[in-house]
This record gives sequence, C-alpha cells and structure tokens, in this order.
Amino acid sequence: MRHLLFIPLLFSAHASAQTKHDPFDFKMASVIILQSKEVQKELGISEAQRTQMNKYADKHRGELVAYQKQLEARQKDKNKPLDVDPTKMDGMFVNLKKGVFGQLKPGQLKRLREISLQQLGLVALIDETVATRVGLSVPEQKKIKSVYESGIKEADQIAQAGQAQLEIQLNELRKKYPNPKTDAEKEKVMSEAQKKAEAIEKRIDPQIESVRKVTLTKMLSMLSAKQRGNWTTLLGKPFK
Repeated sequence: MRHLLFIPLLFSAHASAQTKHDPFDFKMASVIILQSKEVQKELGISEAQRTQMNKYADKHRGELVAYQKQLEARQKDKNKPLDVDPTKMDGMFVNLKKGVFGQLKPGQLKRLREISLQQLGLVALIDETVATRVGLSVPEQKKIKSVYESGIKEADQIAQAGQAQLEIQLNELRKKYPNPKTDAEKEKVMSEAQKKAEAIEKRIDPQIESVRKVTLTKMLSMLSAKQRGNWTTLLGKPFK
C-alpha cells in the first residue's frame, strides 16, 4: 500500500506523533466520524493527511474482505452463522485507529475526541475512562450506570411490546391474504404491512425518546457542579 522507500520515514514520524498524543484522546476519539467532510474541515485535515489516512482505511477494508473469505472457506454449513473472532476484529480496528490517528496532530486528535464525546453525549459516562476523567468515584459510576441500564431496559420493553403488536397485525394480514398470487396482490400486502409497521413506529418512537430524555436528565442530575464543569471541558466548543 505504501512505497517502500518511505517506510522508515513514515514509521519514525508515526512513532514520534504517538508519543505526543494523549492516550485518553486516542481511546475516545472516533475514527468513524472522521469520515465526515465537516469533521475533517473542523480539524483542518490537509490533503496529504487525507491521502495517508485513506491508505490505512483501504488496508483495513482489504483485511476485512480477506477475513470474510477465510471464514466463508472454513464454513461448511452455509446455514450457520460465520464464526467471527471478536478479538481478531478488535485487533484490526485498533490497527486502523493507530494508522489513521498517527497522521493527526495532537490538537487535531483532541478536537476529534471532543466531537466524538459530543456525539455520544452523557452516555459516554458509562465508560470508566470518561467517568474517571470527569471525577466520578467508583460508587458514583455504578449508580449512574444503573440509571442508564434501567433506561435501556424500559426502552427495550417498549420496543418489544411494539414488535409483538406488529406480529399480531401481520398475522391478521396473512390470514386476510393467505396466498397472494399476482404482483399487484403481493404489492398490496407489502404496502399494508409497511403502513402497519410505520404506524407502530410512529406511536412508540415518542415513548422511547421520552425515556431517553428522562434517563439523561437523571444522569446529569447525579453530577456535582465540579463534575459538570469537567464534563463540559471535555466536550470543548460545540460542533455544528
């Protein structure tokens, strides 16, 4: 992927850049949102940096494709799910981050981390590293995690109830149209099924959003004034 003559130079530059990067920034910055043109503009990514990062992205993509082929070759029963090794996947992703972030200046990585935390919002406090940086004690971390998990459970229950109702309606639809033969009949069934799904989604989405807001409000209320200040500092200036 890279011209051999440039390997020693790039490796040494990568190593020196890594020593200046805050490990916290490296862990919490999202390589995914770095794909956004708006984020790249905010960070001041140069064309040279983009070219080098794309090389690492292409390499990562190639590794994923190769691994997919390996799995498929080993898979005898196509009806069974592929036996994916999460450790191997994590390792490939970490290597991608190292390569891409190695092209960023410390200030750029810091800003990427700030934007990444803004995107996550208070959910980021579930991460022990972030919670510790904000100043939450271990007992406080457990309490705030408990509030978050309760919110997730409540939202899941709403979603599951909606799914159960949809299944009932779809079964009724199947009875009404037991064996659609023409394309017009099939299209009609699909259209009605889609409308029912959209109606249920429209009804439960506000409920789930309400749970989300209440949960985040509870989490925020658990922070002291100092902890809120620390959290605000980690976010940096708002990114729009």
